[in-house]
Amino acid sequence: MKTIDELKQAVSDIQKNSVSKEKAKEILKVILEKKAEGDATRKTAYSITDTGGSVSPRWFEKAAVNEREIEFQKRADNLYILGSLLGTNARRTMLFKRYSEDEEFVKAMDSTEMSDWVPTSLSARLQEKIELELKVAALHDRIPMPTQPYDLPYVAGQTTAYIAGESTEEDSPRFKKSAMGSGKVQFNAKKLAVRVLFTEELTEDSLVPILPLLKKDIVKAVARAIEDATVNGDTTALHQDSDVVDARDARKAWMGYRKLAMATLDFSNTLTLTQLRTFRGGMGIYGVDVPDLAYVCSIGGYLKLLEIPEVRTLEKYGPKATVLTGELARVDNIPIIVSEKMRDDLNAAGVYELAAGQTGLVLIYKPSLLYGDRRIITVKTDFDIERDQNILVCTQRLAFSPVFAAAETFCAWGYNVPNI
Repeated sequence: MKTIDELKQAVSDIQKNSVSKEKAKEILKVILEKKAEGDATRKTAYSITDTGGSVSPRWFEKAAVNEREIEFQKRADNLYILGSLLGTNARRTMLFKRYSEDEEFVKAMDSTEMSDWVPTSLSARLQEKIELELKVAALHDRIPMPTQPYDLPYVAGQTTAYIAGESTEEDSPRFKKSAMGSGKVQFNAKKLAVRVLFTEELTEDSLVPILPLLKKDIVKAVARAIEDATVNGDTTALHQDSDVVDARDARKAWMGYRKLAMATLDFSNTLTLTQLRTFRGGMGIYGVDVPDLAYVCSIGGYLKLLEIPEVRTLEKYGPKATVLTGELARVDNIPIIVSEKMRDDLNAAGVYELAAGQTGLVLIYKPSLLYGDRRIITVKTDFDIERDQNILVCTQRLAFSPVFAAAETFCAWGYNVPNI
């Protein structure tokens, strides 16, 4: 067994890149074994509110700590949901007892911390899983909302740059003030909620097996609502699609791509490369920068796009290509994102109609829109005595808004698109 001094020297050699890769692996193995023998990992390595924030900066520990952190967060979520549904302190459950018998779980905190630790919220890991489920919504950046509503005191795309002369004298003229239009963007968070009902005859034995499925359903439900509102959202009194009549429909949360589009094109029931380039040209300067553009279509629209020879599918990209979530192909090197929420029941005018069979196509300039996060997903429970049911409600508050002036053509909507 290596001594501590030998291990310290080994770490120094690794950091200086003075050992071979094979030797580094051997040293790393010994270091991790040594750590497992006498260095119990503390609670701070398992942050459930800030993933990665407390991870050791030493590279040889990082992967192992992250792995344990993820597992701890999964278990913390299980205990939190279980305790909420049963209306009891999670520490009193058999599941907590089972976890407590796990050596790795116990290492997460010392005896004092273990005696009073109770999970009080869902972990950041579950929020990350929601964001991983997103396809269209993953195209845009997110900002925290310190207030509700939150005014972003800036409208992008209006600042002007000028030639600056060389300063050769003490009283050289100042640079010309940039022309920047005044304005602000308001983010108004909406609450998205998932409501699940359970029979009153709940027992821990019946709940524990379904916890992974329940978490998965919550994640997918929230992700689908965000995706739907992003593509089809409309906050006007009469929604653009006549079948959206419920005031609580997620498609009334904010203005989505189709409603925000400043450039439109009637594809006249055909799809060609020339039409796609005309479509892109309608966005003006916002159609130039390929890395900041993305097409969004339905699965039916995607299959029609594949009929265009110039559309390249994933296997033709090459091994170094960076692929976006939901991306299945590219045209002119612009990603094609397939969203289940792009409708396949639109008419020739691009709105819903019973028995209609057309679809649509969106081209979006990604930096033009932002999500505002007011509150991550939370869980609340209640009991309805009149129906003898337990109720679990998961909510998230967020906003979605353009950060460009309203007249800018940062989004294009193509309608009357053929659908397979």
